[in-house]
Amino acid sequence: MLITIDEVYKTAPALGDIVIAYQHYKREGRNVALMLAGLPKNVSDLLSDSEETRNFTFLRRAERVILRDIAIDEITQLYYETFNNASKSLPPDDAAFMAGTTKCYPFMVQLVGYYVWRKSGEKVEARDIREGIKQAKERLGVLVFSASINDISDKDLAFLRAMASFEMPVSTSEIQRKMGVSQGYVPQYRQRLLGTELIYSPAYGKLDFSIPYLKEYLM
Repeated sequence: MLITIDEVYKTAPALGDIVIAYQHYKREGRNVALMLAGLPKNVSDLLSDSEETRNFTFLRRAERVILRDIAIDEITQLYYETFNNASKSLPPDDAAFMAGTTKCYPFMVQLVGYYVWRKSGEKVEARDIREGIKQAKERLGVLVFSASINDISDKDLAFLRAMASFEMPVSTSEIQRKMGVSQGYVPQYRQRLLGTELIYSPAYGKLDFSIPYLKEYLM
């Protein structure tokens, strides 16, 4: 038996009961597996060392798979085939345009496809694509950006906003000058924000946003 749970977070009422039951099944030698999925911040919270997560400590030994970007050609083909196979006429150029707006981010691929689908009829019009992409960006802000930013400190947020004022990737020295802080200030906030997976380091001394449109959201 495979148990799958999406959108996990540490305070979910029934999650603790399910995890405890799963551990009992494993001790009894049952043929059972557990697969959890969630936003990076929620997964990190679930694996943290706190009173709320005492029932989840064994999950730290589980294999963790991080979803990476999807190739733009794959996204284009996905949109084209999904829409046209369902008798929704979507030209190849429009499928490619939709794919480009996702910036290869898996959740954005889902959101763009979903909202353009809802907006369109038998023929996907330019206005359907435009409105669908707009709604997808708004939903990304609510589901990902707003929740993630609410969980970080004011100083972390100030660091992110300083980052957002530059073209990406940005050097840590530029962020330091923008914030007007000492050289020792940046590393601690850099390391903490890398842990949230809101940012990443594409090269030594450089930082960039991990999620598309987060830069625009912060400005």
